[in-house]
Amino acid sequence: MSLERGGSKTAAVTKGRDTRMYPEKKIQITKIRDSEAGGLPSVKNEDFFHGFMPREQEQYIISVRVKPPAEDISKGSGVVLTTKTDEEIAAEKRRAEEEMRHVFIKYSRRAKLYYVRLYGFKLVSGLIEYHKRHKIPIDEEKTIIKRAIKKADWQLNHEQIIKTKRLGSGAFGDVYKGVLRSGLIDKREVAIKTINGSISAEENEKLFQEAMLMKTLIHQNVIQLIGVASNEEPVMIVMELAPGGAVLDAVQAKPGPTTYIRIKYCHGAAQGLTYLSGKGVSHFQIIHRDIAARNTLIGKGNTAKISDFGLSVLGVQKKEKTLKKVPVRYLAPETLQTRSYSTKTDVWTFGIFMWEVS
Repeated sequence: MSLERGGSKTAAVTKGRDTRMYPEKKIQITKIRDSEAGGLPSVKNEDFFHGFMPREQEQYIISVRVKPPAEDISKGSGVVLTTKTDEEIAAEKRRAEEEMRHVFIKYSRRAKLYYVRLYGFKLVSGLIEYHKRHKIPIDEEKTIIKRAIKKADWQLNHEQIIKTKRLGSGAFGDVYKGVLRSGLIDKREVAIKTINGSISAEENEKLFQEAMLMKTLIHQNVIQLIGVASNEEPVMIVMELAPGGAVLDAVQAKPGPTTYIRIKYCHGAAQGLTYLSGKGVSHFQIIHRDIAARNTLIGKGNTAKISDFGLSVLGVQKKEKTLKKVPVRYLAPETLQTRSYSTKTDVWTFGIFMWEVS
């Protein structure tokens, strides 16, 4: 949501108020009934609930979709994060910048109420709607919620996604064939990458960054990201369905594809890699770092499509401190010697891809 500072002090609102007062760290919390608060029964169904979102993506959304001097808060408005530890909250507060405000919704175990300052609510959605409707400041600087930053089309709900067939598994979870529903009628066959069980915040952020990178890529030889469902577990990444499966499975099958089709796989992957190396995101280059037959899928008409951007990075060069959890057999000599990656090392890896296909 966008916010504004200043303004008159909060006017008294009596309708629906619980006259009992709940002391919480020397703060008097006045309970507001659900009927007066408003909002949906679950905050996850609100159009401003964005689920898990790394800080960098918050800043991107705010910079693109909110005009200065509008601001945003992280938990309870335009972006709602999942629960964080006290240490993480403290770190977020230290990093908070003037142009982007983070207001943390607190919870009173004694009163069983959510609150930010003076008023307590059973539901987070009620807290947000009440403060917005009555223009009640949410912090000491008299910041007022003005409007929500709504979810983009690629931010999906789990209810839209139906898994129909398991296609395989990866480092973090499984891949399924399924259906994405849009509205009451529209349906589309898709590939669904799910994350099994609970994963660390670092792993979750890595998956989110992969999705954010993929959604900027539009090319016939690169798998297209359709959306991400991150409101709850398991996190799901929804992608274009490649009906032919992985190139590796195709070339290992008997009798296998013809020489012409194998050349077509190589040509398509080369086209996709060329796109990534020079036209991926604005003027930036993308280093894929995991080009392989197992990560190249087959679309309609035997079109090769590069996928799996879990190791990809933006830039012309990237140097790592260590080489952990990397496909060592595919690494270029300079990567093994200096731990450096570039678009040129992707070319080496593409050579191994051609050897796999031949």
